Amino acid sequence: MKSCMYRAPGDGEYWFAIRTMDDQGRSWPQGPRTAELKVVVDTELPTITIQSATLSSDGRLDVEATVSDPNIDPSSISVACQNPSTGIWAPLSLSTPLTAGRQVSVRASAALPPGVGSVSVRVTARDSAGNPASAGRIAVAPAGVTRNIHSFPVSAHPGAGVAPPPDPYTVSSAAAPLTSPPAWQPTPPSAPAQASELWPPDNQPLAQVGPQAQRPYESAPREPFRFASKSPLAGLPLSGATPSDRQTLLVNSDRFELQYELQSVGRWGVSRVEVWGTDDGGATWRSFAIDADQRSPVNVQTPGDGLYGFTVVVQSVGGLEREPPRPGDKPDVYVQVDHTQPVATLLDVTQPQGYFADHLIFNWAASDTNLAEQPVSLLYAAQPSGPWLPVATNLPNAGRYSWRLQRHVPSRVWFRLEVRDRAGNVGVDQSRTPVEVQLNESSGQIRNIRPLE
Repeated sequence: MKSCMYRAPGDGEYWFAIRTMDDQGRSWPQGPRTAELKVVVDTELPTITIQSATLSSDGRLDVEATVSDPNIDPSSISVACQNPSTGIWAPLSLSTPLTAGRQVSVRASAALPPGVGSVSVRVTARDSAGNPASAGRIAVAPAGVTRNIHSFPVSAHPGAGVAPPPDPYTVSSAAAPLTSPPAWQPTPPSAPAQASELWPPDNQPLAQVGPQAQRPYESAPREPFRFASKSPLAGLPLSGATPSDRQTLLVNSDRFELQYELQSVGRWGVSRVEVWGTDDGGATWRSFAIDADQRSPVNVQTPGDGLYGFTVVVQSVGGLEREPPRPGDKPDVYVQVDHTQPVATLLDVTQPQGYFADHLIFNWAASDTNLAEQPVSLLYAAQPSGPWLPVATNLPNAGRYSWRLQRHVPSRVWFRLEVRDRAGNVGVDQSRTPVEVQLNESSGQIRNIRPLE
């Protein structure tokens, strides 16, 4: 025999030694037994607690967290923040070296552009057995930091030998000379990173989202930001509420395609197709993109999350130039850009007694401003890292579900909750420890005897 199988009764450290027994019951080699192999069985996920995630008005981000696990791997601990414009996660520099132990204190910091209102932070870790864990929080800057939109004079012939104005979406608490906002560049406070290192891609996203565009994104031509009015008109709605007679589309990307239709091309054709947009309910408008090939669709990029209204302005060859939208005009379509993952919490999974002992009861909580109609999926796996198999999908957010156990379900099971919103974002939570499934075994009892002739 070259190997044998041993099923551990639970987590813990197990010692093994091999001895050969003869037919007289004597073992070889003789002498005291010492451990020749030590195996640690660990199925519990690390516990991550974010004590604080602070963002100052000058852009300094500080994160403090604690990672607890008997077998934590300090080298696996990382802290990252998310670029609100691109959704890409960028690692933060750790302020103090990590030391091995059952509980590891983590401190990280970064220097972000001043005036950033909020940023998402996450801490990830694994233990030596490979069990993964993550925790997140949103760091919010102190109140009083607002977004001011500077006004520009209207030009009847934009772009004629004049450099385009800076991005009007600057953040400040008071009016200041117009300057281009600094590029998002999370770096250690002591040494700013180079421009080529901006927000390196994250190869391990928290949740996979399918592709949404059918052709590569093409940046819009220069001169993308222009204002049709110097200032909002008094009495216009600035809340950004969507009128009931306008369609609202949802996307989870700052970059997307707008499809349009040319209803009339004029006698000599079309000279320019321009997309104008508003983020304040039509109080102010600016140019978002110019379609170079004048064929639908057109690529549009927005500054970040929010509700945007868009209108297409078509210019004819040899005709009068059409005026851009004016303050108070309603857009043709509204687009809600939503990067936020739904909040998903798997509260518990229990096995009742009695008649329903062959069922598992799932209890969860899920919330989001744009939840899908049937947003919930429940999954199970024999290991905390998967692979995950469906319990039930496309469930309503009722907070409770009863599942009749199948015979192929293992005795120790991990469960996972996934919640989707209408923009395609997915919030995930899973059980931290396995659920012990108790199944009734077949049994019998002798009641009587009868002689046979």
